[in-house]
Amino acid sequence: MPSASVPDAPYTCREGRRPAGAGPWRVCNIQGAMSMVPITYQVVGEEDYALKISVGEQGGYVVESETYTSQEPRKGTLSEAQSEELVAAIEALGLPREHPLPEGATAFEAQLTIGAPGHEVNYVFWEGALEDDPPLNRLIRLLERL
Repeated sequence: MPSASVPDAPYTCREGRRPAGAGPWRVCNIQGAMSMVPITYQVVGEEDYALKISVGEQGGYVVESETYTSQEPRKGTLSEAQSEELVAAIEALGLPREHPLPEGATAFEAQLTIGAPGHEVNYVFWEGALEDDPPLNRLIRLLERL
């Protein structure tokens, strides 16, 4: 992933291509402010279980976890290290691959959306696919640690 900086400027940027050629992305650290590739990860399961993790362009995130006892959303801001780890995991992900639920299996289904509206890439998969797709597994585990 290339890095660029302007001499004496208070920022550095990293650029690359989104999976499936959906256009370039850029992460910049500008005097402590961060620009990030938007990410939404959502899981809907049985018995009213739901998990949604959203990361915005400025590095803010929200984790919403609901069961029969709903919890208040957890909010925060990515550190520079977290942002860099997520960007590296996105870069390693590559083209979306289908991970259909095997016939007769019961499992949670998940959707991962990477990119801004109009430029997003969608990954739909079942929870067992994470064992067969290490790059997808890494990105999901990074998001779940937020």
